Amino acid sequence: MNTLSLLELLASTTWELLRNASVSGIQLREDAITAFNLLALATAKDASLIEIEDMSRTEATTGCDFEMWLQRKDRKWLRLAVQAKKVDPKSGNYKQIRHKVGQALQIDILEDYASANNALASYCLYNYSSSAISTRCVGTTDQSQLGCTIVNSRQVRTALSRRGDSNFTNMHTKFGAVPWRCLLTCFSIRLPSASYDGIELSRFLYDKLPGAFEARRQDRLSVVSADNITVFASGRTPERVIILGDNCEG
Repeated sequence: MNTLSLLELLASTTWELLRNASVSGIQLREDAITAFNLLALATAKDASLIEIEDMSRTEATTGCDFEMWLQRKDRKWLRLAVQAKKVDPKSGNYKQIRHKVGQALQIDILEDYASANNALASYCLYNYSSSAISTRCVGTTDQSQLGCTIVNSRQVRTALSRRGDSNFTNMHTKFGAVPWRCLLTCFSIRLPSASYDGIELSRFLYDKLPGAFEARRQDRLSVVSADNITVFASGRTPERVIILGDNCEG
């Protein structure tokens, strides 16, 4: 399974998981979704355009749930520092988006870390909604692809400054959140261009991955791939079941 197909599968799985959790009354934690998605990306043999690092153990000081390194068409790597937030399907709000660590807003910690480490500060939003809205993606109208969406922190900060705007509908209609598949298909973020959503990208670009990332990348060639990852939320008969424990940090 290539990188794009895996991102699409994880997005639709997240959408279905949140829908089923809402209907059944099961509490589905944000960190469980993150762990599931990162595990799939980290063990996918053919997902060669993205490398990830779990940052949950240092989230309090970095503001990140994970880092994502994205290879562009010019072969350079774009570094993103990512904070994940889960929608409440009933209210449509991201209840933890104004989270504080002590007296500091988490978004300030994230942006400080990203600035100090030459990474693009971003949010990954985990979603389900019964409301029909556009995906804003030229490559798909499938609303389940909104299960995992990406938006830069500058847009999130603007939404937070406007009362009532940091909800599912507004984040995806006013503030530019798009399916994370768009990182590979739809935007100049993948092309050798100078900016993305008005943000200068050159300071976030690297000619090669850090040594530890490249070593893991090579090791992954011998790891079982996630081609048969099960969309177990959809009710289909499982081909593979991945069980995540309840000791996730973050």
